Amino acid sequence: MPDGLFEFNATEQGARQVSLLRSTAQTRLEKFLGMTLAAQGGFWITGARGLARVREPEATRTVTAEAVWQEFLPPESLNIQNFSNRSKMRTET
Repeated sequence: MPDGLFEFNATEQGARQVSLLRSTAQTRLEKFLGMTLAAQGGFWITGARGLARVREPEATRTVTAEAVWQEFLPPESLNIQNFSNRSKMRTET
């Protein structure tokens, strides 16, 4: 995962295939750190330099090498790095 987003396919007959969907060199995230499902389909990838929303043009639960990648990077002057995917906030009581 840190070097790219891969697809893994396995059949009942035991055949396995791994395909690279996107390498980190094809993004500005530098390194992939995590992944979580997006509320409106697709998913979010967190990276060393920012976030990417990955989705297919039409609503599907699969992602291909042709998926739409929208990257969100903060200004370098803020020196924000190593984004994580915290999906729930915990409050003190």
